[in-house]
Amino acid sequence: VIDVHVEGQQCYGRLLRDLSYHDAPRRRARFVRHVGDDTQDAVLCIDGNSRVVFVSDAVSRQLGYPREELLNFDIYDIYPETPRPCEIHWRRLAGIGSLTYATFGWRQDGTEFPVEVSVDYIEHNHEGYILVFPHTVMESEQAEREHRQLVNELRDGVFVIDSTGRFIMVNECVVQALGYPEHELLSMKVHDIDIHLSAEEIRELIRRNQRGETLLFETAHKTRDGSVLPVEIKSSTIFYRGEPATLAVARGLRERKQAEQDLRDEILRRRILINGSSDGIVVLDPQGRVREVNRQFAHMLGYSTEEVMGLRIWDWDVTYGKEELLTLLDALDDKGDRCKSLFRTKDGSTIEVE
Repeated sequence: VIDVHVEGQQCYGRLLRDLSYHDAPRRRARFVRHVGDDTQDAVLCIDGNSRVVFVSDAVSRQLGYPREELLNFDIYDIYPETPRPCEIHWRRLAGIGSLTYATFGWRQDGTEFPVEVSVDYIEHNHEGYILVFPHTVMESEQAEREHRQLVNELRDGVFVIDSTGRFIMVNECVVQALGYPEHELLSMKVHDIDIHLSAEEIRELIRRNQRGETLLFETAHKTRDGSVLPVEIKSSTIFYRGEPATLAVARGLRERKQAEQDLRDEILRRRILINGSSDGIVVLDPQGRVREVNRQFAHMLGYSTEEVMGLRIWDWDVTYGKEELLTLLDALDDKGDRCKSLFRTKDGSTIEVE
């Protein structure tokens, strides 16, 4: 603030100076302490003005510039096709958290090279920053090969689907389960194999994923030979090769449904055997509650089966007390035991049982 006289009147003037450049070394020091100056990864960080505030040695080697010189650059000096304007790109990234896209970089010698850039929005000391992870095409292709190898080892089917419902990646499990060659699947859409969902229903599911929903539902896929494969699908949105896409993981339901049916068959078989027996049979849990009872046991006590289901063992066994009965139940093993006891019937009389 300065004191000046203008046309005989005393005035006060203010000189404003942009301190962002003067403050940059201090902000760089804070950020380096946060990220770590010894990172081996190719990473640089830009602030809200697109200025570089941190750069790793790997980026310096990649571009051929000294690190100190790169700290005077903005992101467009290095990767000129970074989305513009910066303010819109910044707000978009702050909303979704991360983004991947293909672009090119400029080396110090003037040559350009293709690069895949992954960017993440972070906050440090209440300030927003963008972390930039540049990978050369060779590095990206190697990473994709390694990722694809891992995905192919999964026992679940993995689909990556674009916004139109077309398959843009499938893993080996999908190829084996559906019987189509991979190149043929990549020319197909979801409705070509899904026998329950229409094309419009599939588009609506994709839209819901794009709104941030993770979905879990059952459907069925038609294989190349015409057989039907029931599946459970879990779907969500990811970024694949720089573009939003739907990741759908399919788990076969045939084995699970068969196991469920086997269990139902076993329960039915057991009930037939229990109800067909001339002996009274009651199934108890460790707390003495009735879990299953046949009609003969209920008839012995003068109750209906529904009434017995609401009883506990000490409601009819008069030989032992409650604690003794719980101890006997706890001591039982798969060999069983045999004993005699007195049971009290509904009308208050007792009967001797073994």
